[in-house]
Amino acid sequence: MSKKIYSIILGNNESLFGAVNDAKIIYNILFNFYKNKKWEKPYLLLNNDVNLLKVTEIILKFNNPEIILIYFSGHSNNYGYLNFYEQYISNYLFFKKIDNILKNSINLYIIIDSCYSEKFTKINKTIFKNFNSIYFLVSSHSNQTSKEFIITYNESLFENIPLKKNNKKIPISIFTYYFINYFKNIDNIDDIEKIIIKKNIWNIINKKYNQLIYFYKYI
Repeated sequence: MSKKIYSIILGNNESLFGAVNDAKIIYNILFNFYKNKKWEKPYLLLNNDVNLLKVTEIILKFNNPEIILIYFSGHSNNYGYLNFYEQYISNYLFFKKIDNILKNSINLYIIIDSCYSEKFTKINKTIFKNFNSIYFLVSSHSNQTSKEFIITYNESLFENIPLKKNNKKIPISIFTYYFINYFKNIDNIDDIEKIIIKKNIWNIINKKYNQLIYFYKYI
């Protein structure tokens, strides 16, 4: 394992149907990375466990992290604030809480599957002291919603954290559905940028669902 890569996956179904499924699918991929000794063991928080206190408590457990990836699937409001359990979290509060507890500088990757999620990327990196770089991959532009649809249940997507056996059809987000087909095959964290280069896939999503994937990095 060349770099210490830690991850936290968040899924909150408030006002939605498929966010927890999205989070479990991403967890399944990251757990396979862990089994293959690519990454550290991932952490999963769902519904009422999705809060900043639990996120910071997990980060405090990390042993000299070099890279942290945080994935969120859930609702957000018109300001782009993320719907943690019974609370909307602004980008400033989110990054400030994490920055304050870090004991060393890190590269931070944020993947957000929510409406208006481009707005969450609008930060002033210079006010934080412990982020070498921040990479964003978000599922929609500032004026777009992030949509869900129904798929046939596939056990392989949930092999490490299975759903109930009677689930034949399940809701998941359109973004996560397309994203995982590339994400599951990456060799290292830097390959996330390579996923963005596959513009033909994102153009399909934009044309079919009016949902444009957004990538930005602060270095």
